[in-house]
Amino acid sequence: MGFFDEYPAFFETSRTGAVPNRLNARHSALIESNLDVIDRRRILDVASHDGRWSFAALRAGAVHVTGIEARERVVERGIAAMRAYAVPDRAFTFLVGDALEVMNTLRPGSFDTVFCFGFLYHTLSQMELLLAIARLRPLNLLLDTAVVRSDEPLILLRPANTQDEGQAVRRQTDGSGVVLVGMPSLPAVEMMLASAGFEFTRYDWASRHTAGWEGLEEYRDGHRVTLRATLST
Repeated sequence: MGFFDEYPAFFETSRTGAVPNRLNARHSALIESNLDVIDRRRILDVASHDGRWSFAALRAGAVHVTGIEARERVVERGIAAMRAYAVPDRAFTFLVGDALEVMNTLRPGSFDTVFCFGFLYHTLSQMELLLAIARLRPLNLLLDTAVVRSDEPLILLRPANTQDEGQAVRRQTDGSGVVLVGMPSLPAVEMMLASAGFEFTRYDWASRHTAGWEGLEEYRDGHRVTLRATLST
């Protein structure tokens, strides 16, 4: 039994990555391995989607979670799941809108830890996003992203279908069509983190994950990475 097996509503709130083995293994990597920066902390969950990681943070002891998500219908499903599992409304806030635009309205020092899970490759504004996070002066940033396999610090442009709720959204109001996004390489992620003022370490999936790799092939093959970053003093 993994964490999400106890909360199966999150297998239904979104089609994106809702495979039990994947969600449970990611919980171990993203939440359990970072309890020291989640427990009794104020969390900002960037691109919070259906609130699965916001919920996990609260179960891990976070005092409050603020999520930012562009798709209101996905937020509504997440709120319903929160309430179904008796999470009090005062413990979470979901802000609907563009991540960068919303973050620019938040006060520095309002959050201890920032989650950025599964978002860095759904935008063309990676550097602006990391600078916006740094402006908030969190103690820690937890980052999980798909990456291009390359030794060069590059960002690969690709189209994203905005009709897929697991893909990018348009800033325009029509919410339809195809937009360009960029998938960074690991050296690019590391270079941008350093430029934004973060020191970081990488979670070693190869040595720390001992179960099967079904649904986790990206991590096994180096196409997805998990990092923990701290703002340099």
